Amino acid sequence: MDRLKAMETFVRIARAGSMAKAADQMGVSRAIVSTHLSQLEAHLGARLFNRTTRQLVLTEIGAEYLASCIRLMADLEDMELSVSHLQKEPRGHVKIASPLIFGHFLLAPLISAFIKSHPDISANIFLYDSRMTPVLMIESAFDIVIQLGRVEDSSLASRTLGEIRYLVCASPGYLEEHGSPSVPEELARHNCLVHKTRTPDSIWQLLDGENVRSVKVSGSLSSNSDTTLRAAVRTGLGIAVLPAFCIAREIASGEVVELLKDFVIPMREITALIPHSRQIPHKTRVILDYLSSELHR
Repeated sequence: MDRLKAMETFVRIARAGSMAKAADQMGVSRAIVSTHLSQLEAHLGARLFNRTTRQLVLTEIGAEYLASCIRLMADLEDMELSVSHLQKEPRGHVKIASPLIFGHFLLAPLISAFIKSHPDISANIFLYDSRMTPVLMIESAFDIVIQLGRVEDSSLASRTLGEIRYLVCASPGYLEEHGSPSVPEELARHNCLVHKTRTPDSIWQLLDGENVRSVKVSGSLSSNSDTTLRAAVRTGLGIAVLPAFCIAREIASGEVVELLKDFVIPMREITALIPHSRQIPHKTRVILDYLSSELHR
């Protein structure tokens, strides 16, 4: 048995979800794919898939073995690149997953600029509007998953790329009609537009030096989307806490006003998750270095 070929076949089957699709992708017959899988399971002494008439489902052992195979194949690919001196310039395809608003406002223009200066790199950016689990990241074979906030899962390698600054803001029209708060406590009497994922308890915390001032707020609109809250602020509906990167243009033009500038909203880390590996592929490392430099700047 060619163990490496059998492992590659196993990974193909897991990603494709069926032996027939894996066979098509590999350009071989389904019988060959089935033989490779059977030989691998016999060698390991364990069943990797539970087979039904309609689909293949990874067993618990199969899921763990899949993660190990993906790491091993990534290490082999990186080793081959190093030996053939292809590490001098990054090249290859990179799959990146990112929260929707971060991807739209920051990641997309940064990666576009990177590709423009590195023609041997191509990328697929997948934008998601809910937290992607580490298991899903591995199964979907993403090279980088961007998450906002710290990540506690120790099975994944992570790297902090920067921090997100948040601003309290409203439109001039709203402030003309309702007045402008001068201290955090005055937010309680305003129509505050709440991000229900970031602040599910509707409590906004602002730092006054080393002191934390917490305010219970309420309003006529809440959402799990900064894009929705940004649109509401622009129409004059109320006050919101938004990432600086998504409202900076409106503040610069005067369409939106930053409030309570003497106070600071706690920042959140921008974290990159990558499959745990002894050696990060060169293409991934170069992109992470670039993003870290740009986001810190």
